[in-house]
Amino acid sequence: MSTLYRILFSAPADLAFAPYDSEQQMLVLSSGSRTLTYLILQGYVYDQNMKTYDTPAYSLNGQIYIPVRTVCSFFGLSYSLITSTSAQILRICSSSTLSDSSFLNSNKAKLAELINAYNGNPTVPDPPAQPKEEEETHKPALVYLTFFNAPGKHTQEILDVLKESGRTATFFISSEQELLDPTLLRRIVGEGHAVGLALNAYTQSPEALVQTANRGNAMLREETGATTRIVTPLAGTEALTNAQLEALISAGYRLWDTTLDSSDDGYSSYRAANTVTTAFSRTDSTVAVRFRDRSITAPTLRTILGYMRTNGIPSAGISVLHTPLNARNERR
Repeated sequence: MSTLYRILFSAPADLAFAPYDSEQQMLVLSSGSRTLTYLILQGYVYDQNMKTYDTPAYSLNGQIYIPVRTVCSFFGLSYSLITSTSAQILRICSSSTLSDSSFLNSNKAKLAELINAYNGNPTVPDPPAQPKEEEETHKPALVYLTFFNAPGKHTQEILDVLKESGRTATFFISSEQELLDPTLLRRIVGEGHAVGLALNAYTQSPEALVQTANRGNAMLREETGATTRIVTPLAGTEALTNAQLEALISAGYRLWDTTLDSSDDGYSSYRAANTVTTAFSRTDSTVAVRFRDRSITAPTLRTILGYMRTNGIPSAGISVLHTPLNARNERR
């Protein structure tokens, strides 16, 4: 286990500490495009590619302690332990232009102030580990972010996260939902997001299925003035009968499937985000990600969008101009 230290002296200028998020107990360190995110309560630490490490940070007596060996190795920094004073001093720097003795002589007053305020007794850290060669990663050509069960209880938070990031998404609504907040529905359309229809096709005849889609469009037109030709069967296009498929296509609807489930209905926020970003790192294809309307959806989305921004992954709302992603493409 790495020995932990509280930082005694200012970190190098190119290493930034984001303000500690006490509500989520999250600490983020960054330098250029590289970041380390520490989730204190969960004991997780991961980088900008969602790669995890086994050296978490800890909160002890109101102080956050971070593993020096991991941080320095990750950001390419050096450190030394100076023991020639009345207290042990941990020095972290990006380049050793000054020897430790010169550093002590140049900063006597500042170091004396820090030593007087310091209440710990750090020990000698483990030798720095050699940085591991990063695995080759891929990234999707395009991502469609899709949301089901909306508008719902958490749609406001989801829309806020999308607005902050400047991303557009697709919201699949159902005419069978009992509570459809018209204000949120208008906000979805007004902020440039696409709207589709989610259809439950299990017991419906082809004609009844088209009527259900048409009712959804009528409701959408009444509330927003817009209509849609984008539909998705909740059980996937593979569950449609040939007659249902042909009826929807003949009525002018474009059928879509999602290709990646975030599992935000069963996982923690971290695990759901990791599921998605891991899948992103293994494909160069276009991906349609399914989200729901859960309490963890917004924080999960925020993490995923951060990963997409860092890795330059584009996204878009679904439109009739896009080639549908579905299991029945030969019949679309």
